[in-house]
Amino acid sequence: MWRPFTSDFVAHTYEEFRKKYDKVWAEKPIQIREQNEKFDPKNIFPYKLDIEELEKRKKEYKFLRSKVLEQRKYIKDRDASFLNTKKFKIQLQKEEDMIGKNQRKKNIIRIRSFASNKLYRHKSSNSHGEYENTFALTSLYKTTLILKNKSVESRNNASIPSARTKF
Repeated sequence: MWRPFTSDFVAHTYEEFRKKYDKVWAEKPIQIREQNEKFDPKNIFPYKLDIEELEKRKKEYKFLRSKVLEQRKYIKDRDASFLNTKKFKIQLQKEEDMIGKNQRKKNIIRIRSFASNKLYRHKSSNSHGEYENTFALTSLYKTTLILKNKSVESRNNASIPSARTKF
């Protein structure tokens, strides 16, 4: 428990300490509030802005906010149009692929129908041999010989005389 003379001494030294260091650490010296004083929010915030400055900052904020919203809307529209063009190009490519596939399918069906409707003519063995002899006579190789059965042997067999060759 404090003695009366020491409490005065302590209070006096504390006030001197406050006076000395309030000048160093704070722009405005902190004043001791009395208990009867009403609460004032202005005393809590030592760095105050003017009302004009606050209004100016609010206007700047609203302007910048509207600008950002416009930019975001523009970006969304641009992305949506890009996606639409991309989807459109993909759809066109698919349609072109389907058209090409259908055309190939039609061509194959047409060729198959030609093959199924084709009438094969009868070739006799003699007519077949006549064509071979014609081509054999026009051959550029010296070793080609015309055989009795009117077939042409290969170069290697023609160089060796056989019983079927004509002299």
